[in-house]
Amino acid sequence: ILVLYSNLYPSELRVMKLPRKMLPIVLYPALVTPIAKTLFPEIPLEKLLLIFLAISIPASILIYRETRQITKELQENLEILVKVSSSPFHVFSHLNPNLLKKDTKTELSKTVRIAVYLLGLWGTEKRGLAELKNIYEEILKTLKEIRARGTISALSNLVSLFLLGFSSSLITQLLSTLASRDMLASLGIIIDPAQLYTWIELYLIYASIVYTLGLALLSLGSPSFYPLWLPLSILTTLAGLISGKKLLGW
Repeated sequence: ILVLYSNLYPSELRVMKLPRKMLPIVLYPALVTPIAKTLFPEIPLEKLLLIFLAISIPASILIYRETRQITKELQENLEILVKVSSSPFHVFSHLNPNLLKKDTKTELSKTVRIAVYLLGLWGTEKRGLAELKNIYEEILKTLKEIRARGTISALSNLVSLFLLGFSSSLITQLLSTLASRDMLASLGIIIDPAQLYTWIELYLIYASIVYTLGLALLSLGSPSFYPLWLPLSILTTLAGLISGKKLLGW
């Protein structure tokens, strides 16, 4: 997904950027789970995924709030442009200049507000503000369309995560059966099943994270927002794992 859809969002429309202060929120779900596995090596994979799910929910909520604030800011830009372009009076007569100078979450918002501020200082004709509004409306419309298509694609790609969990349960059951019957040893394969199970578990968890990076890229244009998708991805993987075990009667 990361490779196929890396160009879905033009660079000019990659407005969703995570602040550096939120970097720990991005990192801790990927770090805490292996620590839990190290401290409790005998924990079943289902419980490990449930721990991973619980850990990911706070990060998902915080990332969701951040995306909502960015979306609200982008919409506020349009409201500002509509107000100043439709009013017959000077820009600053009904718009506080400090609103245009305050910090923003995106470079696009910063550019738009600086442009409005400068047009207000220069006392330009309303035609300039109207043209700016029309251009921004097109940008916002295009961004919303890309995000909608990307989100639909991300949801459809959750099927792959279900299959990942499903196939992992099949492989684990197969290895367990072969090991219990000493079939691996008879084939000259010397391997510790417990160690192999651990690697399968960690692979399943980190494969879910990597896949979630792609889902975030599809829906928001930036992999750094992956915690937003993490709870749903873990639930999908867990559903596949449980379905595989029920199918085998394990």
